[in-house]
Amino acid sequence: MVDKTPSLDNVLIVSYHSKMSDVTEKSARGAIRPEGNSGETIYSKFRLEGKLKNPVTEVDEIWAFNVNSDVSVVKFFSRGADKVPIQYTLVGSWTKMEQFSGFDRFSGSIGGGRIYIKTTNGIVFKGEIVGGPAEGQSFVGSGTWLKS
Repeated sequence: MVDKTPSLDNVLIVSYHSKMSDVTEKSARGAIRPEGNSGETIYSKFRLEGKLKNPVTEVDEIWAFNVNSDVSVVKFFSRGADKVPIQYTLVGSWTKMEQFSGFDRFSGSIGGGRIYIKTTNGIVFKGEIVGGPAEGQSFVGSGTWLKS
């Protein structure tokens, strides 16, 4: 009797290469909404929302980065974030979906009508803001990425 059970030597292992691990830079659109009471004029918490197309499913997804900054700044929001529906006017870049996960730190600059944020996971968002400090200043902080 011949054993027809395949050995591992005869098994072809096919690996699936997901577009999610592709290192090609991808773009996103973003918006920043302030967190906290609407009457506050100085704050250190805000929410950055990134709208991006999932490269595997080809579906638009919203990812939120709930930020705690180490510096309190004058109230601000990205241009168009006060509109209904919200306008995603910040420009973002990233390389893989895994970057949008869990706890992350950032550094950047804000002021003079502009913001620039780069996370330690390599995600960048930049663009025009309304409000904020008149002069540019550096700021750092941390937050958590969540899928909305």
